[in-house]
Amino acid sequence: MADTGLRPVFVHPNPPVALELGLPCLEPQDAFSRAALALTLPGTAALEIAMHGISAVVAARAGRLDTWMANRRLSGGPYALPNRILERLVYPELLGPRVCAAEIGQALRDVHRRVDPGAMDELAARLGPQDAADRIIRSVFFDQESD
Repeated sequence: MADTGLRPVFVHPNPPVALELGLPCLEPQDAFSRAALALTLPGTAALEIAMHGISAVVAARAGRLDTWMANRRLSGGPYALPNRILERLVYPELLGPRVCAAEIGQALRDVHRRVDPGAMDELAARLGPQDAADRIIRSVFFDQESD
């Protein structure tokens, strides 16, 4: 197998925990600045990865109860936050009790050809400015807008 120069890294906000387990680990901001590709869960991690313009595959091996609850709550999908916000599949989703490593591996090999770079700009536009939450908090709690 050819050396691609890529290496898997565990991303966690508290690196010492992962390092104790012997996993190479980076804090999210450091990892996002270096990442070319990600394998992520469908929630806020997928959204944060998308906001950094990183190609990704969303995967989760949920059990039957998790799948049933998600289907009832989310009306059938898509499940990943970037896909839900854009109302289309930008990131491939591999979810359910039968997801396997081979399927995830193939999706990771194909994802660069599938992700539309313009979709990340559209996502950013739909979410608004990156400091929107700070401006809302200042407005509500301090009765002032940010500079």
